[in-house]
Amino acid sequence: MDPLGITRHRGDYLWGSFYREGADGLIETRDPATGVSLDQVPWRRASVDSAIEDGNKSAPSWSRKPLSDRIRAIHRLRDLMDGRRERFAEVISREMGKPLWEARLECIAAVRAIELLLEQCRGLLTPKSHPTTRGVLLRRPMGTIAVLTPYPYPIFSPLQLLLPCLVGGNTVIWKPSSLVPLSSQKLTEAFDAVQLPAGTFSLVQGPRDPIGNALITDERVDMVVAAGSPELGARLRKLGRNRPHWVQSGGKGWAIVCEDADLDRAAYEIVTGAFLTSGQRCNATSRLLVERSAAEPLLKRVRALTMALNIAPPTDPDGFCGPLVDETAQHDFEQQLLEYREAGIEFVIEGGSASPLLNKRMRRRGQSYVGPAIGLLNGDFPADLRAPEEIDGPLLILQVVGDASEAIDAYNKHPYGLAASVFTQSEARFQELARDLRAGSVNWNRGTIVASVRFPNAGLRSSGMGAEGNAALLLACTWPQSNLSINGRFDPSQRVPGMPWPAEMGIVDPSSLATPPFRPDDDTMMLPPLKND
Repeated sequence: MDPLGITRHRGDYLWGSFYREGADGLIETRDPATGVSLDQVPWRRASVDSAIEDGNKSAPSWSRKPLSDRIRAIHRLRDLMDGRRERFAEVISREMGKPLWEARLECIAAVRAIELLLEQCRGLLTPKSHPTTRGVLLRRPMGTIAVLTPYPYPIFSPLQLLLPCLVGGNTVIWKPSSLVPLSSQKLTEAFDAVQLPAGTFSLVQGPRDPIGNALITDERVDMVVAAGSPELGARLRKLGRNRPHWVQSGGKGWAIVCEDADLDRAAYEIVTGAFLTSGQRCNATSRLLVERSAAEPLLKRVRALTMALNIAPPTDPDGFCGPLVDETAQHDFEQQLLEYREAGIEFVIEGGSASPLLNKRMRRRGQSYVGPAIGLLNGDFPADLRAPEEIDGPLLILQVVGDASEAIDAYNKHPYGLAASVFTQSEARFQELARDLRAGSVNWNRGTIVASVRFPNAGLRSSGMGAEGNAALLLACTWPQSNLSINGRFDPSQRVPGMPWPAEMGIVDPSSLATPPFRPDDDTMMLPPLKND
């Protein structure tokens, strides 16, 4: 019997069909709220080679498809996704543990992101004519692109990466997180229903090693596009350094609270930013730096809101958050809390499986629930500890600073640069601080998790190389090719100075042998540059 009632594994997706024969291993996916096994999904190393060969074989014909044809295919996917939103949400919630209401919002956002891509792609990909001469600027596809995606947004994140690559004329090989194989298959079924040409889209399931590493290192892959953990970003930069790559590698976010902030608003935005999705979002708030005079009243509010959170099964409509994605994530989170305590970090709210916010049923073996933790940091962060930005889970570290400029300096020196929030009632003060923050997004009086599909989600330093978002990725996965041209019979009078026209060239009019003035077009150039151009 199918525990989900809506899906069973069908294998990798190769050359337009699901393929189940043979397996080098199995991925077991469990319901993190109950520990019940949902399925065992096979993976095959040989699928990587097949997918790359298929992608390379299909790339020329797909790239030559008119842009209008590729747009129509994405339109069909949008309509299909919209009609299946509830089924997608049910699989997401059951497999990775986020509340059903949150999974539904993810699916709505995914459909909206497709609509935005359809709005933007014509303007970015349509050839641009030269204003003063015969010429055109084109966008050419990279070729075959490997796309690696994380688990916190099993539908939204893949679509944000896959669709710009496809509409740009590339073929794609999708390697999703091995933590959400059924959600990934569900999305692949939608691609299958769209009936893209065989080899244009492939799915290969499996663990990081060997599946992910094989895609990153294979020279037949023209580009790697990836989103995930900071560790993934480092691995991609190391293993995939010989080919173009785009990576958004997380790093979470910092909240900076000035003394004049609306503390009620700040507390609400910080708690939701830190603990929604059980702290597993790439831009979740991991650190809170607050000016001294506001520290005590803010902490009082943050603590009260946190202790009132309703941690509940994903199907509970009143649940704030559910379990972590699996037991491994739970064990890792609790180990990090233990190491923090041993290093002298004081916790004002004890998190983990012993949290007072969890009931007895949530502590049963096989379930992955944890409660949020808030720790106080005095001085510099211990160098031998994993930073909060590298921990998937509901952890917030608070530090008191003399003023906001001290917080800015600390942020700019830490390894990541994805997201930050500034809380102040002064817009001028916000603009001043935002200008100095080296972060891809800086929000004013809004949490670090607040983002718009219309704006790129960029990462600096170890948080990535590239910006997630339709427009940014459309440009990254295509390259500009300029064509300047002329047609018709050559006119010798347009030759450059210093090049007399020999009689052997068949010139009939002797006057054409005189050296004419050279008049280039308004903004075309020749090298070396001519005098008086």
